[in-house]
Amino acid sequence: LIVWFLFFIVISQIASNFNVFQPISTNFNDILPIYIGTVVISLALIGASGYFLGRSYLSEFYFKKSIDGIAKNNLKDVYDNQRQAIILNPYIERFRINFSQTNLIIANNLSSKIKDKKITEQDRQTITQAVQASISEGKAVVSLNPQKAEGWQNLASIYLNVINVAQGSDAWTISSYQRAILADPQNPTYRIGLGGVYYSQKKYEDALRFFEQAVSIKPDWPNAIYNYAWANFQLKKYPEAVNALQNTLNLINSKTDKADYEKVQKELEEFKKMLPKEEVKTDNVDKPTESNLNLPTPPTSQISPKLELQKEASPEAK
Repeated sequence: LIVWFLFFIVISQIASNFNVFQPISTNFNDILPIYIGTVVISLALIGASGYFLGRSYLSEFYFKKSIDGIAKNNLKDVYDNQRQAIILNPYIERFRINFSQTNLIIANNLSSKIKDKKITEQDRQTITQAVQASISEGKAVVSLNPQKAEGWQNLASIYLNVINVAQGSDAWTISSYQRAILADPQNPTYRIGLGGVYYSQKKYEDALRFFEQAVSIKPDWPNAIYNYAWANFQLKKYPEAVNALQNTLNLINSKTDKADYEKVQKELEEFKKMLPKEEVKTDNVDKPTESNLNLPTPPTSQISPKLELQKEASPEAK
């Protein structure tokens, strides 16, 4: 019995080993759909990649053509090619920033042509459309990247340029500059811009506050100190104004920036006339640096009554 028992164990072991080495038969009909699906998906991915890469290349091509149009002073070529570039790739910020400024140029050109004659209803509609298009493109930029200060600064510049043309643009300019400051609090340019809006509105206390902040951020920037000096002067804070303008003069190179130097010298003499005699001081020290002095000036384009833009023109509107 023991022998038979061992015999059957050996036979069963041999049978199991035999099954291990049996060739495996595969039904290719079962896996054929998998192969076909993989190939189709791969081809679809390759095709989609080629499609989007092609659109990206073409968008850059048209944008380059728009730059060529600027060199040729052909505004129509600039507009058409920038528009086509955005149609092909609407997610590039620089495309939309440039297109917003192009629409703004068109609006300004239209308004300047009718400056000496009465504006017609057709003129108002055409200018309104151009302004609205510029604002829409500016808002598209900030929607692409709400945390980027340059987009808000661009939108603020659009509102600022139509501040005498479109209702509500003064408040929208201020709001946009505030967003730019929040996005990049260490950039003094945005504080000068916002202070300039208040200065143009003759809100000199508010202007002074932002000019002072700009000076504290970049104390060696002549234009910031220059604006700070004039805000003090408008508020009749003559000692502070003289001191600030003297500091401005000290930061200007009298040789490389002769025009600015002479301009500030003359203004400083006028400022000093407002001081009591004992407070008049002279201290001219040359210090090499770059200079580009300017006070806030409102845009020259004016339309009366102002244009009524859609509610969507507001920077807060979605």
